[in-house]
Amino acid sequence: MQADIGSHTMQVIRATLRNEGIFAFFKGMSSPITMLPFVNAVMFTSYEFCKKKMGVESEEDLTFKQSLIAGAFAGLCNTPIVSASELVKCRMQI
Repeated sequence: MQADIGSHTMQVIRATLRNEGIFAFFKGMSSPITMLPFVNAVMFTSYEFCKKKMGVESEEDLTFKQSLIAGAFAGLCNTPIVSASELVKCRMQI
């Protein structure tokens, strides 16, 4: 049964390559690649902002609880950006 799945996968890959070209495998990737630097900037900036507000000066002084709070805050700030980027990516793939 596994051989059937593998051969079917290769048939689909060949048909896609033949009908749509190599760029068909990369549909919808321009949005995430473009958004990646912005997403990382927001993530790291919000993490550092939260650390500063808690009075932490260096990574060595950061407790587990403070790290958890700063990471949760960074994730909360990052969620709307990532959600919008994923929506654009999914729409481009259709």
